[in-house]
Parts: sequence; C-alpha cells; structure tokens
Amino acid sequence: MLKIFVLIMTITITALKITSAPASSATPAEKRPIGDLSDRRVLTFVFEDKDNFPFELGEGSALATPHPGISIDILRMVGEKLNLQIDFRRSPWKRALEIELQNGNIDGLFSASYVKEREAFGIYPLIGQTPDEGKRLYTSSYVFYQAKGNNISWDGNTLDFRETIYVPVGYSIADDLRKKGLKVAENNSPQQLMQQLALKRIKIAALLEDSGDFVMSSRPDIGKSVEKLSPPIKTKAYYVLFSHQFYAKNEGLALRIWDTIENIRMKEQSNLSKKYLQSK
Repeated sequence: MLKIFVLIMTITITALKITSAPASSATPAEKRPIGDLSDRRVLTFVFEDKDNFPFELGEGSALATPHPGISIDILRMVGEKLNLQIDFRRSPWKRALEIELQNGNIDGLFSASYVKEREAFGIYPLIGQTPDEGKRLYTSSYVFYQAKGNNISWDGNTLDFRETIYVPVGYSIADDLRKKGLKVAENNSPQQLMQQLALKRIKIAALLEDSGDFVMSSRPDIGKSVEKLSPPIKTKAYYVLFSHQFYAKNEGLALRIWDTIENIRMKEQSNLSKKYLQSK
C-alpha cells in the first residue's frame, strides 16, 4: 500500500509541474511577421565610388575619414534612431544599380535621382506615381562647365553648341540632354572631366554643381581655367533606392527609414552643410 501511495503522489506532483509551467513566449521564426526587426538588424547600402562633395566624399572603395559626407552622416543618424547597423560599400554606379541592386545583393542604393526606368531596378518613395521629395536625402543641380575661351552661351533653354558634351558615366543628366537633341558622351569621373576641361582636351561638361564647384575651389589650376554657366540645367532630388527584394520583405522598415531621413534632414542638414563647407 505504501508503494502505491508513493507512486500516486509522484504522478500527481509531476502533473502539477507540467500544468503550472508558463507557456513559452517565443515566436517561431517561420511565424514572425516578414521584416521583423528581431532578425533584421544589419543593412547593406551602396553608394558611388566617386567624389560628390559635400554629400559623398573621396574616391575608390573606402569611406572617407573622418568626414565621409552629408549623406553618410544622415544615414548613420537614421541607423542610430532605428537601432539598425548600416554597412556602407562603394561601387561604380552602373554596376551598383543594374546588377547589385536589381539582383537583391544589397538592400539599398544612394544617391539616386528619379528616373522612371530605374523603377525596374529598385523602389523609390512615391506618392501615387510621383516621387515624394520630402523623403529625399538632398537636392542638387546640374550645370554646364566650359573651358575658358570657348564662349559657349546657355540661356536655360538653348545651348549654342553642337559638338560633344561630356557627362560622368551613368549620370541621369545624359538622357535629359539627349532629349534636347544634344550630342552626349559618358566618360570618366567629375574630377577627370574638370581636369580635361582645364587642359582644353574637351570643351564642355555637365556636372553636379556641388561637385564641380568643389573641384574648382580646391584646385586653383582648374579654377582659373574653367568657368560655370548659369542658370542650372536641372535641379533634382536624390533618394535612397531600395531593392525590390528588400522592400517586398521589409516594407514597413523601408517606410520608417524614409520617414526618418526626412526628419533628420530637416533638423540637421543646415548644420552638416556648414561643417563640410567650413572644412574645405
């Protein structure tokens, strides 16, 4: 009888332990919402391996130090705000856009102006079918630079020049100029094109104004040999472009990133611009 009593008590205690044990609060990975931040902390963003002062500084594969550029500074603040680690890489523009982003090898690409055809490669922040300029990283203008002595005139609509205009490889302004019936060649980096203008190897180039002006101010030999034409050819907003693969799985996170870019840009860009302009 004693053995039977002990056996009954053992079974009862074991049953009580099982029924009173708290249920696990863990959610199986396969049941988590797509894009759950618990398993999506590291993002890979790529930007061009050419200098674009003051937004992306330096040349080649490495980030410039100690100040890599306004775009990187803003995105680092976004990462801190959203508890994300953003890994930055540099790459030639066309490869980054048309191979790495399209194939989903990277999560995002910057800085991308809006071109309808680029929607095949990635996702812009849109309102309907129109880019939401509030979500931009920054705004910049394209302008013409000419070798002094050429006397080419530009009134904002008509360029009295029918020879070749040079544009950095992959830049969207090339197609804008072709639509005006102008002859365009895509070749080299902004710095190389400015050098070729100074040496009078080419006559005119279309470049981003911030980048071209920086070369002229930092290289007196180029500054005295090249002049800028006014007004700007076109002013464009530049965005973080997400891969289709990333956006499909992380739409909510992508929207939060764009919203945070807007908030930080509005608060910080003026101070960041002063910092970079004073460091010239």
